[in-house]
Amino acid sequence: GGYHTCAILDNGDVSCWGNGNDGQLGNGGTSDKSTPTLTSSLGSGRTAVALSSGRAHTCAILDDGSAMCWGDDINGQLGDGGSNTDQTSPVLVSGSNIWDSSTGLSSGSGSGMTNVTGATCSVSPALPTGLSINSSTCTISGTPTVTTTNTTYTVTANISNVTYQTTVWLSIAYPPLTPSVEGADLIIDEAMTNITFQYNASAASGSGHVAYDNNMLSTGTWHTCAILENGDLKCWGWNNRGQLGLPNTGTLTAPSSTATIDLGLGRTAVSVSAGHQHTCAILDNGELKCWGNNGYGELGLNSTAGSLAVPSSTSINLGPGRTAVAVSAGFFFTCAILDNGDLKCWGRDHRGVLGDGGGSQNTNVPSSTPIDLGTGRTAVAISAGDYHTCAILDNDDLKCWGWDAYGQLGDGGTPGSHTSNSIMYQPSSTAIDLGSGRKAVAVSAQNEMTCAILDNGDLKCWGDDTHGALGNGGSDVNLYAPSSTPIDLGTGRTAVAVEASANHACALLDDGTVKCWGQDDYGNLGDGGSSQKTNAPSSTPIDLGTGRTAVALSADGYHVCAILDNGDMKCWGRDNYGQVGDGGTASHFDRHQSPRSVLGSNSWNNATITYLTGISGASCSVSPALPTGLSIDSSTCAISGTPTVATSNTTYTITAVISGTTFQTNIWLSSSNFGEITSAVEGATLQLGETMTPITLNYTVNANASSGSSGSSSSASFVYANNQVASG
Repeated sequence: GGYHTCAILDNGDVSCWGNGNDGQLGNGGTSDKSTPTLTSSLGSGRTAVALSSGRAHTCAILDDGSAMCWGDDINGQLGDGGSNTDQTSPVLVSGSNIWDSSTGLSSGSGSGMTNVTGATCSVSPALPTGLSINSSTCTISGTPTVTTTNTTYTVTANISNVTYQTTVWLSIAYPPLTPSVEGADLIIDEAMTNITFQYNASAASGSGHVAYDNNMLSTGTWHTCAILENGDLKCWGWNNRGQLGLPNTGTLTAPSSTATIDLGLGRTAVSVSAGHQHTCAILDNGELKCWGNNGYGELGLNSTAGSLAVPSSTSINLGPGRTAVAVSAGFFFTCAILDNGDLKCWGRDHRGVLGDGGGSQNTNVPSSTPIDLGTGRTAVAISAGDYHTCAILDNDDLKCWGWDAYGQLGDGGTPGSHTSNSIMYQPSSTAIDLGSGRKAVAVSAQNEMTCAILDNGDLKCWGDDTHGALGNGGSDVNLYAPSSTPIDLGTGRTAVAVEASANHACALLDDGTVKCWGQDDYGNLGDGGSSQKTNAPSSTPIDLGTGRTAVALSADGYHVCAILDNGDMKCWGRDNYGQVGDGGTASHFDRHQSPRSVLGSNSWNNATITYLTGISGASCSVSPALPTGLSIDSSTCAISGTPTVATSNTTYTITAVISGTTFQTNIWLSSSNFGEITSAVEGATLQLGETMTPITLNYTVNANASSGSSGSSSSASFVYANNQVASG
């Protein structure tokens, strides 16, 4: 088209991207899209077989011979017989015409294509071990058991004494490790910044299950925050303590159309967590900033003075050289995982939520000593609730601490052993029992309950079941440990994100649908019903719109929000301070029992990055040998040390065997005698008798290639998949 493009997908759906001001993208809106976005429905069971785009409209012929168009209709080009009104979704071309829906391909005989059957099939060279070719249909299938480089195979079929032939190529590699940096330029006799690795734990377990990165959207008690595609951050709802991050701003019932939160010159957000009355964000350089209420020191700025309406120009001091990789803002406290896996919490220590083993002493700055998670253990996921906190460790153990009156810590016991005085001030030495051989890949702690996704996609919740929030279909009886039976999400369905909230819970499933259960006083179950609680997920998912699915989910208080696959956002539930974001008039009685579109032309970050975990207990190796002075940890694969010889840029292959599964990746390293000095200018023409402008120089020590920063030292920051954040 003029400024947009559309394509037919292999399943017959249509995706468009580019300019959308006249509805030419067909997705029900008029905002521009920088990535392919599915159109609205072409009709039940219908697919597209032909497609053409004009300057600002698009038309498609469907598989039944009908035609549909959408976009600009100023001159009647949509053919719908209407009043020249633009259409943002596909409409049928009027008339009884049957348009040519042939594609040049067919499944029958004649000049088209047909499936191979009854043939004599062969392949050359031999397929990799574990793969085979069907001698009659030529179908290639199987499970590869060895790695191979890109190889071309010739497939030959003799059908009715006629020989047919084609070629295919195959390449087989191990599942990947994810390094903290792709490579590093090192300086001789200066200690390098360790290079660490992560992996998809579900690949090692054989489950094939993944959990989504869910840190682009976060709902607080009465406000909502989300990151845009370009890294900008917006918040809306109640701003009584400055939690929206916008100065001189009252309650916002929708995201601001003009203002984004000022995170610092050139800085963007990579993770956000909205707490009770404060908000925190990790920036693209690994810095952590918080704003809003600071009555208990939850902003981490070494004070408890009032509140902060905008992010501070100074980031939180996490320790020398340390950056944040995950953050969770709770009920007047904050927790963060650092780039070395340390976990620190600060703010209000009511009922031991800070996990430091102390006697509920508030702190207004991160401690120099991290939380004791066990000898050699680090954290990979964190969820700060109201009165308890949970973390997934690098060995995939799950531990919780804080208040345990309802069994939310998951450590077992009987009703008599859980009272208002049941408090654990630090993580237990024993992990929560999730079932034989099972590991946690996501966790959400909120109110008096905890939910966790396991490495096989099962979902389990425990703690307070007063309103059926545990989702087990029972008689609202508290559970003091995870049940042996997971929540029934539907036949074949698994969870990829979970949010425990105020007496209810929601899950994003592997097919992109969303289901909620528990208390429904404010429409927070999103089922359009009559505010009746349910004690198990419904068989019918929440209606997010025709053809729409969710890629991120957040629930807190009594409202829920989801980012959709097309970059739009919908919210539902309580809207007393505008936190649903639909631009309506907020009042204490406002509630929405079905999803409402968040107002504005914002394109929210809809990436679906999968959950990764740190490596421990592996068998690690590297080839070729690392430069003198460097070493690889045989259990975690971390590369560290101080280079003592100069080396040119060399690629190293890192291999880790974890639970019988081999993972692999490549990094590059070089080392030299000198660091790089850069000048502000390449040179200058000076005038006699005139003072020159000083030429300043900058230098980089141990510069990691992917960090993009400079100065006296440099370390890379990456963000963990954090679909486990539940904000209080």
